[in-house]
Amino acid sequence: MDRKRKVVITAVFILAFIGMGSLLLATRQGIGISPDSIVYIGAARNLADGAGLTVPFGGEPGVVNPMVSRAPFYAILIAGSRLAGMDPLAGARWINAFLFGANILLVGFLSFYLTRGAVWTAVLAAFLLMTSLVMLTIHAYAWSEAVFILLGFSGLFLLSRYLADGRFRWLLIAAVCIGLANFTRYAGLPFIAVGGLGILLFDKRPWLRRLVNTAVFSILAVLPLVLWFYRNARVAGSAASRELVFHPIGRGQIIQAVDTLAGWLLIPPVFPSLIKIGAVALLAGLVLFIAWLAHKQKHSNDPKDGPWYLAQFLTLFILVYPAFLILSISFLDANTPLDDRILSPIFVAGLLLVVYTIQILLNVSHGRRQIVVGVTAVTLFFGAFYLLNAASWVRVSQGQGIGFSSQIWQNTEIEQAINQLPDDALIFTNAPDIVYILTERPSAPLPKNTLVVTRQVNGEYAQELAEVKIHLVDGNNYVIYFDAAAKVVSDREQEIVDQLSLQALTSAKEGTIYVYAPD
Repeated sequence: MDRKRKVVITAVFILAFIGMGSLLLATRQGIGISPDSIVYIGAARNLADGAGLTVPFGGEPGVVNPMVSRAPFYAILIAGSRLAGMDPLAGARWINAFLFGANILLVGFLSFYLTRGAVWTAVLAAFLLMTSLVMLTIHAYAWSEAVFILLGFSGLFLLSRYLADGRFRWLLIAAVCIGLANFTRYAGLPFIAVGGLGILLFDKRPWLRRLVNTAVFSILAVLPLVLWFYRNARVAGSAASRELVFHPIGRGQIIQAVDTLAGWLLIPPVFPSLIKIGAVALLAGLVLFIAWLAHKQKHSNDPKDGPWYLAQFLTLFILVYPAFLILSISFLDANTPLDDRILSPIFVAGLLLVVYTIQILLNVSHGRRQIVVGVTAVTLFFGAFYLLNAASWVRVSQGQGIGFSSQIWQNTEIEQAINQLPDDALIFTNAPDIVYILTERPSAPLPKNTLVVTRQVNGEYAQELAEVKIHLVDGNNYVIYFDAAAKVVSDREQEIVDQLSLQALTSAKEGTIYVYAPD
């Protein structure tokens, strides 16, 4: 092993271990928990307990609630922590810390590979990933993005190896990785599209062979998701499918996406949107200009080899993934936010392409002092601010906790009140996930008069509300309304109270427990 590789391996491994330690410190109060996290944790517990991939809350009373709204691989992964004697909630913390280290290693290695052995790019990319608030956050929560990123970008790397040396095993392993990425998040479909397009566009073999290889890759990569959809149709029927309704992406989501991208460039949120758009456009323009300059001067990627193919895959991904999100928001899920979490794969691809093009700039500039000084200054600026922001975030998180693991959700008044309810009571609530994570009690959802996913009026709202009232009349059952969750639901608390003839039993800072009390 040459000296360069030893330096890179040593430096990136050190950064990976530092990253793992930082994440464990940040999650000292427990892994971060959001509503999505609770679905994964509940399904993992049920799976570990032999109840299959089912969700222990949010279904109709007395009816098994199969997990269909999310891909299952992350839940399966954290369910495995039961083999080590840990609850999936505790196991997720250690698994995500390991995944953070693995992703730091992956980005460091891919940067070294892309730049054909430039040590500084590997260290810089690994350092920026380790100190990025985007990546710290998605690993600090019990979310599936960490596994998704590791598998998806590993698959693109393996495809670049396949195109470079023609060994069919790389194609097969890449298909397995990207197939598992789709088994982790439904948003993994762009990885399949990018892989298929890359084989068609860049493979050196005859067209018939390209088509066959594209078909083999695509079928293998999509197979796990097809089998999962088949299972969903069997266990959930029509409830497993989403209605295609046109609800075009809105101005608010576009502004949110711009704010997210600008935040990665350290532009303060208070800056006008025009400045943020300009900064993002300027960075994209610089990357394109540097690539053109390198091509013009014939210093770039000749002949076409593994790093060149990987760079093309990353470029395709940055084009395909946003297009997929726009289609998904416009036809499937209007409630998808374009925040750090959803756009995190673009951050990873963008980081790799930025260090790649910076190295190209240094190559074509022939070591000119002004270019070297400028690149060094910008690198130090971003590195310093990323580090300061990360250190501040870790310090606050380790003291206060993250999401529903934070101190404000520990031993709350509402939790104590719920625990005092009869064990056999049915609970209806606007936040079944919160009831479960606080008390591990099952609960059923209150109906919504507007469907969040499609932004359509719920035509069955009155009937669903009447069915809830029947349950309340027939037994000693309860309605719990969380004020904090009310911000993300459309039905109003007073409307629920009036239509169900409710009376407050217990009021707490977090919400209110109601009981049926007819006039």
